[in-house]
Amino acid sequence: MKAESQIAKLKRKQSELEAHAGRPDDWTSDDDDKEARNTSLAQTIYADNRKRARTAKADLEKLGPLQPAEERADRWRLCAAAQPLYNQPSDAAVYRANAAAFRTFKRRLVATVRRRRLEDAARQRLTAALYAEKLAAWVREVERIEALPKSRQRAAKDREFYEKVFPEIRRSREERERFNRAGRLIKSDVEMEEVMDGIQEQENEKQKLLSLAVIPPPMLDEQRRARVFLNRGGRIAEPLVLHDDLANQNVWTEAERQTLDERYLQHPKQFHALSAALERKATSECVRHYYLSKKQQKYKERLKKARTRGRGRGGPHPCAVCQTQLEHHGQSRPLPAAHAASYGLSERDLPGDARVCAACRCRSVKRRYSHVKCPIPTCPTPKFRVKRLRPLPS
Repeated sequence: MKAESQIAKLKRKQSELEAHAGRPDDWTSDDDDKEARNTSLAQTIYADNRKRARTAKADLEKLGPLQPAEERADRWRLCAAAQPLYNQPSDAAVYRANAAAFRTFKRRLVATVRRRRLEDAARQRLTAALYAEKLAAWVREVERIEALPKSRQRAAKDREFYEKVFPEIRRSREERERFNRAGRLIKSDVEMEEVMDGIQEQENEKQKLLSLAVIPPPMLDEQRRARVFLNRGGRIAEPLVLHDDLANQNVWTEAERQTLDERYLQHPKQFHALSAALERKATSECVRHYYLSKKQQKYKERLKKARTRGRGRGGPHPCAVCQTQLEHHGQSRPLPAAHAASYGLSERDLPGDARVCAACRCRSVKRRYSHVKCPIPTCPTPKFRVKRLRPLPS
């Protein structure tokens, strides 16, 4: 066991000597001491990276030829030897220059910030004092106006009117007056509890109003008010030129116009569906073309005609009940075989495409609900003519 431990110590010593021999000539023990004193994780990582970089650079420098005394080192050494070691941001020259500049004007910056804060505090105190003075003057003026006989008569008249319309206002006023009277003369514990409850309620109401109040931001000083930001990002210097350019960009062919007209009758004002039918047009282009051409193309009138034609299709046909000749299907409704008995017809004699006119259908509905009376006794409508939808609640 002793022999093995001695062999391990010798091997460790050999590795340390080899590492020491591989270090460059300018290596000092101060670097190791500094790295050992690093306590933070970031500094430990930086130190380890520097050590690895020095080791790699030392290995590469061994490969280069010996430099002559009369020549410069960068002409005979390899390119890797001229590369910088691993640096952190504080090692950069720009960082050091910024730190030096900050140390130069730090005192002036702190003095400026302190002076501005003192000025803001003084201005806020002055504004608060001015507001308190004006508020006191306003309160005195309001009290003077309310003390006038005419104002008292008008207030009493208005209070009487509103208390008639809103009885809760009168109750709240009476409770407040009773509370003020009870506050002067308290004869029992019950009255004391009522007074305490009233005080607590008033305090809660006050806190509620304070929570709902919005404190406006303080006014800026003259120097800050002088700074104005003008947003010219969306400013259009020549709107007419832009309008002409858009007219040249949004060009519609005759085939695209025809497709839009046909699709509009199927999907009115559904521009996403219209643009889906056009390969080279976006939804915004369809919207713009519609509003620029709707007066000339008369889309709404064409849509009304198309819907009217849709309701009137079907051609001439007779009514299955009164045999009246009708012009189109818009004047009648289909007559199912299950409803033939309500019209006095037989299901076997009823054709498959039978239709009934509006007049015959209304007479059938009236006969069907002729036994139903109006559920309201005071209804002026004649009886046996109202369709009762559902029973009244009991």
